[in-house]
Amino acid sequence: MMHHTWNRDRRTSLGLASGAIAVAAFTLLGIARPAMAEGTDDDVLYRVRDLGTVDGYGHTAGLRISDAGEIVGALYRSPWQEPHAFRWYAGEMTAVGEFGDADLVEARGVNRHGDLVGWWDLEGEHIRAFMQSRDGVLSELPLPDGHFASIAFDINDSGQIAGYSQDERGYPHALLIDGDEAIDLGNLGGYYSMSYGISDAGYVVGKSDNRDREEHAFVWFDGKMYDLGTLGGDYSEARCINDTGQVTGTSTTRSGFSRAFFYENGEMTEIGTLGGLSSYGMDINSQGIAVGYTYDREGKQCGFIYTKDSGIRNLNDLLETPRGWSILQARSINELGQIAAVAERFDGLLRAVVLSPPGMKLTQPSPGIAGEKNWFGVERASSKSTVQLYYSYEPGTHKVIGCSNLTFSIADPILLATSGTSKWGDSEFLVHIPEKEAGNTIFFQCFDAEGCRLSPVVVHTFD
Repeated sequence: MMHHTWNRDRRTSLGLASGAIAVAAFTLLGIARPAMAEGTDDDVLYRVRDLGTVDGYGHTAGLRISDAGEIVGALYRSPWQEPHAFRWYAGEMTAVGEFGDADLVEARGVNRHGDLVGWWDLEGEHIRAFMQSRDGVLSELPLPDGHFASIAFDINDSGQIAGYSQDERGYPHALLIDGDEAIDLGNLGGYYSMSYGISDAGYVVGKSDNRDREEHAFVWFDGKMYDLGTLGGDYSEARCINDTGQVTGTSTTRSGFSRAFFYENGEMTEIGTLGGLSSYGMDINSQGIAVGYTYDREGKQCGFIYTKDSGIRNLNDLLETPRGWSILQARSINELGQIAAVAERFDGLLRAVVLSPPGMKLTQPSPGIAGEKNWFGVERASSKSTVQLYYSYEPGTHKVIGCSNLTFSIADPILLATSGTSKWGDSEFLVHIPEKEAGNTIFFQCFDAEGCRLSPVVVHTFD
C-alpha cells in the first residue's frame, strides 16, 4: 500500500489540474457493505423534497429512482388519470418526449446512466415499449417473433430491460431485452408471465401462472424460471430483486389478504402491515432495505420501510419535517437509501417526492494516534463515484470550484487522498499520520465530486 507524504506547508487551490497536486495512489482496505447493511438506524430522519411539476399538470407520482438519484414517474391533471411520463434529474423536471397522438405515456425504470424505459399507447396502434437516453435519443424496443405489443418496467446498469410482450392470442410473456435481442422467458407451466424487475447481474423477477392456474412469483436466471411460492395463498408477484438475491413483492396469505414479502435463501417472510389488512412490497436495495405501501388501523394508506432488524416502519414517523406531508406510497429505493415516493400535500395535491437520509458522513480517524496508519471511513457518498479527503489546521471557508454555492468549512484545504466508492456509496482511506502531528488538532472534510456534496468537518487532536 502506498501512502501520502504528509506536508503541512503545502496548500492547494481547488480546481487545479490533477497533475498539479501531488497525490499518492491509495490501495483500499477492501470495500465492504456498510454497517447499516442489515438494518436502518432507528434515529434516521428523512428530508422531504417536492420534485415540482411541469406546466399544465398539478399532480405527480415518483415511481423509480436510480443510483445516480435520477427519478422517473408520472404527471397527472387529475389524480391517477391519463398519465404522462416525467424525468427528474439535477433538480429539474421535464416531460418525457413528444409522442404525437399518444393517449398514454408511462415511464417505469431508469438506470444510473439515465436510460429510461416505459411504454406509450399511440392512437390506432399497439402499446409499445421504448427507451430514452438522458440526452433525449428515443428507441422503440424489439419484440420476440410473433408478438405485437410490449411494456418495459425496469432497466439495469448494463442496459438489460425487463418487461413483457403480448402474443397473437393475447397472452403476456415475461421478456428480457438485451441489446437487439428480445428473449421470451417462458412460464411456470401455464399460459402467461410478466416480469417487473431486473438486477445488475441479470436476474429477472415477476409472476407467472402455473399448471394449476395459480399466479406465483418467479425469479429467472441462466435460462430457467423458478417458482418462489406464496405466503400460503394462491397468488404472489415479485417486484424487485437486489444484487444479493433478496426479493420483495406481494403475496396472498391463507386468509386471502395481500401482504408484502421479503424473500431470501428460499424462504418467503411476511413483512406485515401497520394495522391495516394489506401491504405491497415495491423495491429493495442491496442493503436489504425494502419499501412499499400499506394501510394503518384507520384505513389510511402510508408508505413503509422494512429491514429484518427493525421490521416494518411507517415513513411518516421518520420525516425530519413531517408537517404538510403524508407519504402514501414508497415506490423505489436506491443504493444510497434515497426513496422515490408519492405523497399527499397539505392542499390535497399528489406530488412526487424524494426522501433523503442524512448526508455524507466521514468517520473519526482510527486509532487517532500520530506515527501510525489511521483509517477514515466514508458513508452515503455517491454510488460508484470518487471522493476526496482534505485536511487543514484551522477552520475557515473555501469555495468549491465547479459546485455553485458549495463551500468548504476548513481554511485552505489540502488534498490528502482520492478514493473510489462502492455501490452503496461507502469508501475508506488508510493514511499514515507523522509523529510530529502528536498534540496537533487537524480538521478533515470529504468532498463528493459527482454529488457536489461535502461531509461535516471531523476535528481530531492526535495522541
